[in-house]
Amino acid sequence: SFSGIPTLFLRSDNDDVTPWKQHGERIVTGNPDILVREIPGAFHWVHHQDPQACARHTIDFISGNA
Repeated sequence: SFSGIPTLFLRSDNDDVTPWKQHGERIVTGNPDILVREIPGAFHWVHHQDPQACARHTIDFISGNA
């Protein structure tokens, strides 16, 4: 279990490799301390397709402003 471990989960709204409905919801259910942020318009590799949004969410998460 990852309970008690703050976790940032960056997801796409258009991932056909690991669709959220089939995979993501199960991950979130197993970790009550997860923070999910959606990167609109990205696909499977959100960090490659929108690095600025990923960096912004990561900085906010680390600094406690998420």
